[in-house]
Amino acid sequence: MKQIIKMVCYSILRFFLHPYYISFIVAFFIMANYILPHPDLIRVSSDAQSIWQTIITFHNETITSSYVLYKGFLSVYPYVWLYDLSMLMGLDMFFFIKIYHCLLFAYAAGIGMPYIISKLLSIQLKSYRNIFFVIILFFLFEFTGVFKALMVDLPSWAFFVMAVSSVLKIEELIFNTPKWFFLFSGLVVGLCLCMSGQFFLAAFLLILFIVILLLSNIRESKKKGAALLMLFMLFVGVAIPKAYDIYFEKNIVQPMRERGDWLPTGSEWLMNGMTRFLPHYKSFSFPSIPSNRGEAIIKQQEGENFTEKYEFIKAGVDSYTVQEYFQLIKRNPFDFIMIWGTKMFLAISFDNGTARFSHLFVSYSSLFLCFFLIYRRFKTLRDVFKLKSLIPLSFIVSIAAPVFLQIEMRYAISLQGFIIGLALLDDFIWLQIKKNIEIIKQSFKTNQFGFFNITVIPYTLIFYLIFIIFCFLLYGSLLEISGSEPDSILFRF
Repeated sequence: MKQIIKMVCYSILRFFLHPYYISFIVAFFIMANYILPHPDLIRVSSDAQSIWQTIITFHNETITSSYVLYKGFLSVYPYVWLYDLSMLMGLDMFFFIKIYHCLLFAYAAGIGMPYIISKLLSIQLKSYRNIFFVIILFFLFEFTGVFKALMVDLPSWAFFVMAVSSVLKIEELIFNTPKWFFLFSGLVVGLCLCMSGQFFLAAFLLILFIVILLLSNIRESKKKGAALLMLFMLFVGVAIPKAYDIYFEKNIVQPMRERGDWLPTGSEWLMNGMTRFLPHYKSFSFPSIPSNRGEAIIKQQEGENFTEKYEFIKAGVDSYTVQEYFQLIKRNPFDFIMIWGTKMFLAISFDNGTARFSHLFVSYSSLFLCFFLIYRRFKTLRDVFKLKSLIPLSFIVSIAAPVFLQIEMRYAISLQGFIIGLALLDDFIWLQIKKNIEIIKQSFKTNQFGFFNITVIPYTLIFYLIFIIFCFLLYGSLLEISGSEPDSILFRF
């Protein structure tokens, strides 16, 4: 009996000491310690305040509308159920929503992202790396406000990470994957299609990944039927949340429009935003960074009518059509590439507009390590065009919509988390730290410690320093466009 108890205790201990579960528990408690003391999840965001009125009146005869409803049913669910559960149990109305946010972060940072990185790089993860990754990610993302605001950004990131993880699990097992898992994978990919359109291209790439994977591994005729069944289960899963999203739009949102509420569609938000945000790299954030190049494009297009047209554009009452916008791109292709490239650079500058040296140093160091990882692992075009390359590409295109519109750090947390994960979870940086410690120890032992005793020029370090300096120069130059207020452009630690 003692032996059985000992075996059970050992199994439980071994289960919870798994790197994924340790980092999940650490992430959950870090998040809980941060979010539970907050009195609510709406005061820091006007979007959250607006959708909260919809949530608390959702069972009423007349539901209060919110302009956030263009993001679909995930802007309301599961928050309505969690609010109802809190009220039913006599707890604080935000209690279970806070727990939900804790679980989302704990899964995405503690399990999902480490799993994705381990499969892409074919490495065995260590608990201390996972925990370090969780801590860094928490302190960087906390500045965005996604943890303490009732917005779709945190759920969107967590569902996307779950979708990518499920796709990589299918890639690992292929035809040994249980059929129901294709339905589950389809469901989470379908959820990505219902999140304000930001993850539409990313979700499409994940579907394409599974289709190519299955079709390229059919070598026996008997597997054709299995492959077709798996694809059927996948597309059924994708269709379920998308079908409900259409139902939600038709039966909940559209009646609000018919009674006269101001509820622009996602397409209307997109076209209005593409025009209104053209003269801005970042807006509605601190600091707001104007794009003189974007304003010049409108000025060139409108000529003498620029002043009047621009006022209407800034007020959000006028915009270019799709055809007009693409004509602008066709007329000024290099200028739009410059604008999109600048927004991409701002998206991977993890400071949320605060010009914090520590945050920017982490972001640019992580970016350099990613570039160095590409240099080390991609030697031929065959390496570039492997099927798994669709996974990093899906993270990159997840910020395609913000790059076309405006950049806020919260829109880019999926790509930022991926970059930091590649940098911190890969073996390279940890092996280099260990190697340098050994070199320093050896130098002390031989009394040859000093810069001029280095026998090999550390070109990697030199290029790293040049890269970091260049990134800071570029970011500092962009901040200067915002004005001369000290709080706007001066760096702080």
